[in-house]
Amino acid sequence: MWHGMVALAGWILWWDVARWLEAISLDKDFVSYAVLFFGLLVSLVGLGFLIFRKKWLTLSFGGLIWLGFILNFTNGPNLYLIGLGILVLSGLNSFTAIAGEATQRTKISSQVILRRGAMPFILGLFILGSFGAYKSPALDKFKDMNALPSGTERYIRLVVQNTIGKNIQVRNEKERDLVISQVSQETTHELNTFLGPYFRYAPPVLAFALFLILWGLSWIFMWISVGIGVLIFWILKKAEFVRIEEKDIKAEVLII
Repeated sequence: MWHGMVALAGWILWWDVARWLEAISLDKDFVSYAVLFFGLLVSLVGLGFLIFRKKWLTLSFGGLIWLGFILNFTNGPNLYLIGLGILVLSGLNSFTAIAGEATQRTKISSQVILRRGAMPFILGLFILGSFGAYKSPALDKFKDMNALPSGTERYIRLVVQNTIGKNIQVRNEKERDLVISQVSQETTHELNTFLGPYFRYAPPVLAFALFLILWGLSWIFMWISVGIGVLIFWILKKAEFVRIEEKDIKAEVLII
């Protein structure tokens, strides 16, 4: 049952991410709930490690999530095999953290345990997702472009206007706007000429930039995952699927 929930959550996550990237490539609107699905998946994996505590779960969970990934991202299987290895290794790191935290604490706190093990697995999912974005139509189209996006000139114009616009010596505002437009157009042209040979490297650069952005926001994904995990753990306790009992244990002490 737990493997089925992990497989379903993983497939829904990657389906949502793939449709979102496709919508971006076609300039269409798509309401994505990937953050919630992401949190649900991480919480299910973390709780699975906590409840069952079997090391082989790192391979089975990772394989199921990877299978849902390749069903939605069909390009680049060699790169995706690397992603499978990274996902399994990150799962192993997460399992070690969760199992160690669960066995060494005198009080079971699902929040603390899940928080300890969430980040390694989140990192693995971010890397796998970046691989999918690298081969997606949303980024793949950038390698065939020969100029910067149209919005670049508007951004450059705004920069020019806010930096040197007021220092331009002209007779009226119309001439000032004309000078700013000429400077913006010339700057955009020079950037296109300089960056032209490197546009074919845009997909991997943008995929890496996406990973850095996600990693910078990883604390949001972690707390969403922990929140969902704590809620699921509370429901499991109320349903008496799991229970917490007090036991006497031996502990090591240092004597001088």
